Amino acid sequence: MLKLSAHIGYLFTDRPLVDRFLAARDAGFASVDLSDVARYPLAEILEGMRRSGLPLRQTTAAALRDSGGPGLAALPGREAEFRAGCAAVLKYFEPTGLRWVHLPSGAPAPAIPFARSYATYLENLRHALELFGPHRVGVLIEPINRVDIPGYFLDLSLARRVVAEIGNPNLRILFDVYHVAMEGLDPAQLLRECRADIGHVQIADAPGRHEPGTGNINFAAVMNALAEIGYDDCVAAEYRPAGRTEDGLGWMRTLALR
Repeated sequence: MLKLSAHIGYLFTDRPLVDRFLAARDAGFASVDLSDVARYPLAEILEGMRRSGLPLRQTTAAALRDSGGPGLAALPGREAEFRAGCAAVLKYFEPTGLRWVHLPSGAPAPAIPFARSYATYLENLRHALELFGPHRVGVLIEPINRVDIPGYFLDLSLARRVVAEIGNPNLRILFDVYHVAMEGLDPAQLLRECRADIGHVQIADAPGRHEPGTGNINFAAVMNALAEIGYDDCVAAEYRPAGRTEDGLGWMRTLALR
């Protein structure tokens, strides 16, 4: 059975952070994701982990918002900010046992040539891999749909190219079923095609980004594809609950994930 991670930046947000850990445990989740951990006191995260018994699997670094959207990794001229964002999460690694850090690319200004943004992206990712490597923490890159964020630099095809070009086993794709579906693509089929490049999986239905079963994605097919490719790591619920989080967890039983 697949292990489920609750993204507590989206789920259980009607309560303090430590209580979100406890709510995730009580709902049957096996771990948590939490974006931008550097915004939270380390002691608070550790208390949530201690009281709930849940590990922290994935976070985001260098996710500063700018006029083009989230992320700095592919933005020429912002390298110092990117590196500072990466350095800010280092103190969380050893105490939490964190496994993955997502480094969003951002959306370069249209006037910036692709080749320049691409070179910046590769340089920044290599820096992060070198910085994180001694801590056994991997880097994730996530294709984000251009309906929600027009001009976002990274799509799935480019993500696969980047993984191949850098050639570091600690660099993998964060495969978000929602973003793939919003691009008009078939998540189940692409899971099969990208199997060797995937490090972490997140789910939400599309459109709407609510819980599975509220949109058009065939989640039975997605779960079958994950089983077929032998994916046995966490599947993270990163959706905006249509109502109270606890009232929308029926999808876990429907998909036999709880």
